[in-house]
Amino acid sequence: MNKLLSIFILACVTLSLADASFLRKKFQEANPLNNPSDKKSTQYQGFETTNNVQSVIVLNESELQAGTTSTVRLRTVGWKPKQYMVSQSAAFTGVTWKDMPASREFDLTLTGAAGLVPVYSKLSLYDNTTVLFTNTVMYNELSLSNVAPGGSGYTSNFAYPAIYSSKLYFQGHDGTYRRLYSLDTSEALSSIAPETIFGAENMFIHSGIMYFHRFDSGGNGNAFYYNGGTTAQIPRVGGVYHDYSSGFTNALSLGSTLIFKGKTGSSVDALLSYASGGNLYGPPTAGGSDYDHGCDQPIAAADGTNVYYRGYTSGAVPKIYYAYEFGYGGTLQMTSDGASHPYVTGYDAPIRLNNLVLFKGKGSDNIERIYGASNNVVYEPQEATGGAPTYESNFANPIAFNGMIYFQGYSGATRYIYAASIQSGLPGISCAVGSGSDYSSGFTCPIVSGSYLYFEATSLMAGAKIYRISTADAITSISKGTSDFSNGFSNQIVYNSRIYFSGLSTNSVRKIYVLDNSTVANVIAAASDYSNSFNNPAVYNGRLYFQGVSTNNIQKIYSFIR
Repeated sequence: MNKLLSIFILACVTLSLADASFLRKKFQEANPLNNPSDKKSTQYQGFETTNNVQSVIVLNESELQAGTTSTVRLRTVGWKPKQYMVSQSAAFTGVTWKDMPASREFDLTLTGAAGLVPVYSKLSLYDNTTVLFTNTVMYNELSLSNVAPGGSGYTSNFAYPAIYSSKLYFQGHDGTYRRLYSLDTSEALSSIAPETIFGAENMFIHSGIMYFHRFDSGGNGNAFYYNGGTTAQIPRVGGVYHDYSSGFTNALSLGSTLIFKGKTGSSVDALLSYASGGNLYGPPTAGGSDYDHGCDQPIAAADGTNVYYRGYTSGAVPKIYYAYEFGYGGTLQMTSDGASHPYVTGYDAPIRLNNLVLFKGKGSDNIERIYGASNNVVYEPQEATGGAPTYESNFANPIAFNGMIYFQGYSGATRYIYAASIQSGLPGISCAVGSGSDYSSGFTCPIVSGSYLYFEATSLMAGAKIYRISTADAITSISKGTSDFSNGFSNQIVYNSRIYFSGLSTNSVRKIYVLDNSTVANVIAAASDYSNSFNNPAVYNGRLYFQGVSTNNIQKIYSFIR
């Protein structure tokens, strides 16, 4: 009996093992092992292991450091994982599992500030375990590129860039003359000839036509237009006071009319206007106005009808004037609301805030301060409110941010940051100096990017630094990171959510830098002959173009893509 039972049990065990072997074989056929360390695997690479130890390596560290790519390439070593996730976020926010390719290679395009960047990888293995890895890479900005002249004759220069009719236009040089050039989406350069042989500047797009100032062989210039096929001078016919002689600067669109500063037949600078019907109108002549000449810093009023500008009396006294569509206008009047320092003269740094045009003028006490203009009337601001130090004078470098106008003003002889807001219909001034940094004084070269206002100021150590202000008015200093940046913050432009600017290196070379959130980084020049400088930046067709200086000291056009 016992012998029969033993035989029966042995048979059952043998059958079970056979079934298990058969099932395992079927499972393996359906799910072939992709373990490169298993001799039975088609992925076998000549070494064995008894565990699931993994590692992740970076394949292109040198390319990232050289700035020739912003994509990090990675590969796993060990078992071939089933799936992977890769991210710059340790939480893998917004990332989903992907099947691991046979090569066990995967990549990630890096975003954010250059420098040491963590790259997080998560692997799902065939034994149903997951492992996490962190690789830190040194990542630099992509390299600059030369723009090839092709058959355009272009040799140097990149000034007055303007986008018109799907092309980027600018003034360049052919080795003999300044010319108007265009650059298309394929980076092919063309010369607009022959009318613009002596150059083109101050390009301005109005009502679907590009206007510009063109020089003649004698060095004089006239207002010309280009409609994509024809280049011609603005006609001097029709209208009134149309003794236009030369010049084209300070252009402004006011409805269907083009406002600009030009010279009259007597070579006097004046406000002129060119209507879409082809009529050219001359200086404002409203009765009672003491306007004589000039047209600087024009700005459209909130009503969309008038334009404010700086003109001059016959005694060359600068004042704020207004004009409407066809060149008529007059002198703005001071309110009779009991102002303590009525506006007398001056007009600088105009900027719109709701229904007011804020500007710097001089009061009856001979002190320059902020004033507001609306409905052709000048208002004195309310007394300073909110925080110390109290605003006393000046109005410089204004910029709109967070529903207010931030600017540089003075308290005594010290420069501070102030903010102007509308209070009871008039501009009210408050101090915007925050805490939490080594900020000391000043407010220059401001620019807004994202939810921050960036600017240059003086630190407590008396050195110039870049700072930023959040919506809570807290000031934070900007780190230079691993870059060779020293100071300076000018010619800024926002491109792909970053600020590119001209700065000074630690060895006193003026060159291009990039600011991402709170860190400055170098822009690599390895793929070009770029040496220094960063002027006239323009974003076109997803690329950043600018004028730089080459290694053989030629000013020329460069491009950059991020």
